[in-house]
Amino acid sequence: MNAKQAENLRILADHMERITRVLDMENYHNCGTPACAMGEAASMERFQQCGLLMGGSRGLSYADVSGHWQAASDLFGLSDSEVHNLFGISVHNYWRSSNVTGQEWATVAREILVKHGYGATKQPERIGNLDPALSDLLKRLNGKEVA
Repeated sequence: MNAKQAENLRILADHMERITRVLDMENYHNCGTPACAMGEAASMERFQQCGLLMGGSRGLSYADVSGHWQAASDLFGLSDSEVHNLFGISVHNYWRSSNVTGQEWATVAREILVKHGYGATKQPERIGNLDPALSDLLKRLNGKEVA
């Protein structure tokens, strides 16, 4: 996961926290509507500009590829297991459930951000391998960039 992918995941997590309905994590292939987290991403202009669109033979299309697995990898920098956790159906997702709230989804997405060394909320770019919060503190204390 790089900084841009982390920011993409953070933006989607912010969006997911604001939705009030329960996600239908059972039918991501033929949803045709934002019924799951990837459908929500496809409804957002930021991700549409990256080529993630509603429609196609499987409900979503991305960069001339049908389906959402490649989109999750490219846009969010997720491993296969992380894609399953956030976007998989029922027994294959983190919750082992078909019905998930946007807030539950965002919590797990933010845990993944932290696991990759990024903050769960918007923050400055990370410095080397330092924890982003420590990087920010060092920048402020020194009044300059820290290598």
